[in-house]
Amino acid sequence: MTQLLTSRYISSVFLCLGILVSSLPTWAKTRYWPTGVQLGMDVFRPFQYTYYERQGTPYELNTSIDFARCILEGDYGWGHIHWKGYNKKTRTPSSYTSDGQYFRVGLNYNLLQDTPHKNMAFLGFRYARNFFQDHLVSKVRHDSEGPIKNRNVPIDSKQHNVKARWFEAVAGVKVKVWKLLYAGGTLRYKFGLRIDQADSHVPYDVLGWGLNDQEEAFGFNLYLSLRIPFVRNTMPSNPKE
Repeated sequence: MTQLLTSRYISSVFLCLGILVSSLPTWAKTRYWPTGVQLGMDVFRPFQYTYYERQGTPYELNTSIDFARCILEGDYGWGHIHWKGYNKKTRTPSSYTSDGQYFRVGLNYNLLQDTPHKNMAFLGFRYARNFFQDHLVSKVRHDSEGPIKNRNVPIDSKQHNVKARWFEAVAGVKVKVWKLLYAGGTLRYKFGLRIDQADSHVPYDVLGWGLNDQEEAFGFNLYLSLRIPFVRNTMPSNPKE
């Protein structure tokens, strides 16, 4: 009974929204009402960690809503990262694992005029947050003048509820491929990384950011998405028509 009532409520909401959109004047739809939403996935992301030292299964979803030239866009990613290496000083293996999720949200400005296929070439800004836990297993070598020399001290450190935030300046394109299918890429310049609640050790790899060894980073995403139009396109496919 509860599921039936919920489905009826959702159907009523969408019906009301449809009636509201159809009743809006043309100028309101063009200027203030969103013309469509795109739902997509980064097709390159699951294959990013493939070489022998760095493995994992990250995924990322993308959504955007365009208001004429202004585009509200967000990303949600999650996954697992595993590093395995060899400490040459201690001659022992080491490993690092991280599990978490992140999101980005921001605005884009479409540099193209209103095209028939709603293609985009944009510049934008993002605010990103990450929530994760990690595990470091390694050894540290101590050289001292005391009774114990060259002792390998084992490290088995776990951290929970670690948080990170950073900012991004982005540039990208999205173009129509076939019917409702679109393809696009986003280039990211990341800066301002801050990590909180990391008390046991410094996180080595931050999902969504990358290696935690520099204050700035670059990234690239390749998206495939479906566009759901909200407003019927009245522009001709041939500008001369």
